[in-house]
Amino acid sequence: MNWKNCLAVAGGAFLGGAARYLCGLLWGLWGDVTANLVGCFALSFLTYVILTRIPLPEWLSVGLGTGFIGAFTTFSSYTIDALKLVGTHLEVTAGIYVVISLLGGFLCVTAGYLLARALGGEHR
Repeated sequence: MNWKNCLAVAGGAFLGGAARYLCGLLWGLWGDVTANLVGCFALSFLTYVILTRIPLPEWLSVGLGTGFIGAFTTFSSYTIDALKLVGTHLEVTAGIYVVISLLGGFLCVTAGYLLARALGGEHR
């Protein structure tokens, strides 16, 4: 087991989780959407440009990707929030929330990839 990687993931997860919590405090339900969309873009961009152009140590790469972004964007929070909306008879809002999260996440991943390609990142 690589303890340096484990500690980097734990530290990144602490910071990512705290950042997500702050987004929720600032923007409520839409803070989760914001965190998920920003995280989708950031992970795609990180994967396709930063990691292909800058030789980061493995511990830093997993600390940023798996740790920070992994904790910043969580499917469980998204699902619970959608269920809470349905439970309070806000089905239309729940539907909008789900569509924005899924479609927006896909679009943000695509935007991160396209920007990475434009900047000379990895071509896949």
